[in-house]
Amino acid sequence: MKSKSNSEFMLRRPNITINEDDANPSLIHPNKKYRRCVSVPTTLFDVESILKWKTVDESLHSTYGSESSNNGERGGLRFKNVVIREYARTVGDNPSCSSGPPVSISWEYTEIGELGVEEYESTRPARRSHFEMVLPRKVRQDMLKREWNITQREIAESVRRNVKIKNQRKATVNNLKKATKMEEAMESLSRKLKRLVLLQKPVSAQVRDLEAKLDESQRMRSKLRLQMQMAQEYEEASTEENSSS
Repeated sequence: MKSKSNSEFMLRRPNITINEDDANPSLIHPNKKYRRCVSVPTTLFDVESILKWKTVDESLHSTYGSESSNNGERGGLRFKNVVIREYARTVGDNPSCSSGPPVSISWEYTEIGELGVEEYESTRPARRSHFEMVLPRKVRQDMLKREWNITQREIAESVRRNVKIKNQRKATVNNLKKATKMEEAMESLSRKLKRLVLLQKPVSAQVRDLEAKLDESQRMRSKLRLQMQMAQEYEEASTEENSSS
């Protein structure tokens, strides 16, 4: 929108009406139906514009921001204090753990205190590298048992759960290859059906071909489902055998 100046704004403002009969009471007649009126335009100095800039050019070339920023003070985001918390540790459920029980933080925590940002940055130690943050299996087990009172049963359940999730992921990857082969077979079937329709075979022959192709695809699907079920049962049996040993 284009900004309007005071003069343009006043051109559309209605005039103020003054009653002449009220100013001269001798002209008032009891049977008089209408009164004479005269319109007097308002002055240009009693209205203040709410616009900060009169024209679009002035607005575009002005400094963006508040009055404080125009005066040289720039706004910004600042942090005051750093709240330090110490969380408890417990067994986790991360299947990416190579061996042993994964470690995770618990919901329970203890507030150590607060430090200013500048003090924290000046006193904190150097950040550790990725290899320094790796915890070996024995260290994790001893930490959970001695420091956080985690039982051996909870650790064993966590390990079995992670092994099961890993096997399920492996089965999913293997089944994707089989599913891809089935999709290719279905696409080939659809192409053949299109060719049959274009050749304009008799209806009875088309029906027989369609039934044969559908029976073949159903047998392939049943065979694939049986193989997947047998593979899953075999993996669960091997997992239980390894955990019991």
